[in-house]
Amino acid sequence: MILSLLYPYERHLLAQGGYRQVRDPRQTLIYLLMVVAMTVPLIGLFVILPAAGADPPSTSSTIYVWLIAILCPIWMVLWLLAAIFRSNRLARASTGTPLRRRHSVAYATGGDDVVADILGRFRTGDPARYAPLPTGVKNGALRVQIWTADADRLGFVAITQGIRHSELVTLDGPAYDRLAAALDAGIGKTGTSAFAGDPTIG
Repeated sequence: MILSLLYPYERHLLAQGGYRQVRDPRQTLIYLLMVVAMTVPLIGLFVILPAAGADPPSTSSTIYVWLIAILCPIWMVLWLLAAIFRSNRLARASTGTPLRRRHSVAYATGGDDVVADILGRFRTGDPARYAPLPTGVKNGALRVQIWTADADRLGFVAITQGIRHSELVTLDGPAYDRLAAALDAGIGKTGTSAFAGDPTIG
């Protein structure tokens, strides 16, 4: 999982051109802070052991010492690898604005008619047609993904069906503003779905 750099549709966009990978400073900082956090038990270990002097350690304390001595360095390496490999995201090549992952939800049913219906709703730019989205499942045949390039006032919606990728729907101007507001309000929140009564996914 550590080497899973981008979502499948993001890799698809990268291959199409017009986008490039950039490092996410916030995500990188989080991973590096976890590396630093793992040093605390190790430092404590080196401080406590000399202070213990000649007192023979108990069996349980010996186990704890070995667990700290072995597991902490392993976790430090894993978090460091995550900082290197998993802190990437897409940015628009023309402006450098990063794509912010805003929402991802999977549905058990899928098909070209379902994809066309969902994308058509977003294409209208009317949140009443697409928000709230229906509750999804953990693993499904179809995944709806939403990104925003906030500095450019652009929103993007796409669907992945296994190894198949839909077209990318772009919302700009007022349509982006409405999408961003729906996302901020919780586009997947519990409530009556905008798809209620629709035989597709609602």
